[in-house]
Amino acid sequence: MRFLKTLTLNRRAIYDSRVALDTSNTFTVADSTAMIVPKNDTSLTTIQTNGMIRYNTDTNQFEGRQNNVWREFRFKEPTAIVRQYLGVGDDSTTVFGPLNPDPYTYTAESGTTWNAEQIAQNLLVVNETIWQIGGTSFDFTVIQQPTGPLGANETYIQFAIAIAGGRSVYVYHNVGR
Repeated sequence: MRFLKTLTLNRRAIYDSRVALDTSNTFTVADSTAMIVPKNDTSLTTIQTNGMIRYNTDTNQFEGRQNNVWREFRFKEPTAIVRQYLGVGDDSTTVFGPLNPDPYTYTAESGTTWNAEQIAQNLLVVNETIWQIGGTSFDFTVIQQPTGPLGANETYIQFAIAIAGGRSVYVYHNVGR
């Protein structure tokens, strides 16, 4: 019968409970002390593999490598909801904006940028007392204009029908973040 013991990082001790690698390849930090994760800056030049974690010393953020991109860990702190006033309807206007912050700068959980349909489904738009549902043919879509009053590639909301005169339009950003 072969004796199996937990592989420890301390070769001089028969048993070291602080850090261990057991026979099922489970790495355990069993002490009540803290573990320091690897630290480096954004210019990491070593082999980068999905599943890595690090503390980025340039951004002072914890990051994980997912889908071949370094992504900051998001903790359970709430993200502020931003209410943006877009203007008042005049019985003929269907396009309102530009949106600020620009939803095209949002990054999905997978690390990819959202398309117009995903953006529309993640914005809350209120037309006076009417909640508008993005991405449906009767409410609104998100469009990006090559030129706008504030600069190139600005993002706007386009309603299927003109907003009635005197009705205020608001958009709420970061509701699901």
